[in-house]
Amino acid sequence: MGLGALAGVRVLVVFVLSALGLSFVMWLVAVAKMLPIATIPDWATRGALAAFGFPFEQADFALSLPPTLLSLVIAWQMYRAGKSLRAEDSVSSEDLLKTQLLRLTGLSLSVFLVIAVALVASGAPITGSAVVRSIILLVIAPAWGIRIGAEHVARWCDDRLSFAWGDAVDGSVALVARLLFALVIAAHIVFAVAVWRNFSAGAEVVSSYSAPVVAAVGLGIVQAMFAPTVWAATLTWVTGFPLQLGGDIHASAMSGFEGPLPAIPTFSVIPHSPHPAGIALVAVPVIAVAMVIAFSDMATVQNSVVAGTQAFFALVLTSLFFFGGIGPGGLQALGVVPWTFVVASAVWLIAGIGIGLGMKKLRDFYVSTSTSQGSDPQSAG
Repeated sequence: MGLGALAGVRVLVVFVLSALGLSFVMWLVAVAKMLPIATIPDWATRGALAAFGFPFEQADFALSLPPTLLSLVIAWQMYRAGKSLRAEDSVSSEDLLKTQLLRLTGLSLSVFLVIAVALVASGAPITGSAVVRSIILLVIAPAWGIRIGAEHVARWCDDRLSFAWGDAVDGSVALVARLLFALVIAAHIVFAVAVWRNFSAGAEVVSSYSAPVVAAVGLGIVQAMFAPTVWAATLTWVTGFPLQLGGDIHASAMSGFEGPLPAIPTFSVIPHSPHPAGIALVAVPVIAVAMVIAFSDMATVQNSVVAGTQAFFALVLTSLFFFGGIGPGGLQALGVVPWTFVVASAVWLIAGIGIGLGMKKLRDFYVSTSTSQGSDPQSAG
């Protein structure tokens, strides 16, 4: 447990410094308002809690949509901390699970205690969604890094299926990362197309502020904090599922929408009218996944299926971070509805992995055919 607590301290140092640094930058952007220096630690505390999913409330403003880039930083740090705590090979199989659980407890508990103190100090409300999101970040992310139970699952696959499936449980981690990274790249491609088509609308939003340069910097930082939410919204939109834009406003590639939106550049790139041609961009995430499978030597059928299952599970968990509120009124319900993102994720992964395995099989067949044809003349000679 001591090793886990020490790893938790390292995670906290990185995260606290990141939160303070970001708050300092935001304070500089708002320097014209002559805010006191004490605003920096207050914003850092509230921002850190918001990353765990706890609502940020001040005056008539409420933020319940997590700043998902900060949430991603926490998840990544907890995963890496868990990975560093994997039990050594010298630990016997009987004691492995016990050792893993003790280290996980030390890591999660050390971070939880600091979050609990911050909750008491800030008076932030505790909601059910915040508790679930905190469990994902504090328990599931490091447990994934430690690989709790992976050895037992691999042994079960060896006994019930084949050694190839058991090896896939241990050998598919890198492929999972590649699949998720491919989807992030696909989201950037689709978003770049949307910005290119509606750049003037975004520029008009920025120019509407009294200080466009300051607004561009401030809005850029704020939007960056929600980058993973933008990625998820982009891919969900092109798959044909609706995004909730506040109140009763919904938008997808197959349906337009009417109504006012916040003066934020990201919102301005969403077409107001139906854009059926945009749904053709659903091929982008599917092709991205297919390319990873087709051109990866480690992507056997077993590795691909196991990696795809783990990637889907990761996307299911992240779907709980993409919905919430960013203000009063209709903006209290905004973002990607979780079930739509889950279904869309299944489409990308199942179609992409299936196409990728088919491409790999065709390539291998072509190579083997070319090799056999090249060797026939030599045999005849």
